Amino acid sequence: MLRLGIIGCGRVTQMFHLNAIEDANNVIVVALADTLKTRVTKTMKSSKVDYGYTDYEDLLNNPFVDAVVINTPPKYHEEIILKALQANKHVICEKPLARNAEEAHR
Repeated sequence: MLRLGIIGCGRVTQMFHLNAIEDANNVIVVALADTLKTRVTKTMKSSKVDYGYTDYEDLLNNPFVDAVVINTPPKYHEEIILKALQANKHVICEKPLARNAEEAHR
C-alpha cells in the first residue's frame, strides 16, 4: 500500500485528485497540508484523512507518508520538491514541474 500525503488542498485537489486516488488500487491518502487551516479541516472531513497540517514540512516529517503529491501554485514547486526529496519521499508534482529550465534542472 502506497501512503500519500497531499500538499495543497485547493479546488483541483478536492474535485479531481482525491476522487482519482480513491479509485486507485493500493494507494491511500494519509495526510494533507495547506496553508489555510479551514481547507485542511474541510478536506480531512470529506476524505477521512487522519493527519492534517498547515506547514507542509510537518507532513514531510510524518513517517506514515511514503510519497507526496504537490498541488500548489508553480512558484512553490521547486522548494517543496527539493525538501520532499531530502525527506526521502517519492514525489508527484502537478504541472508545470518548474517555472523555468534552471528550476527543473535543480
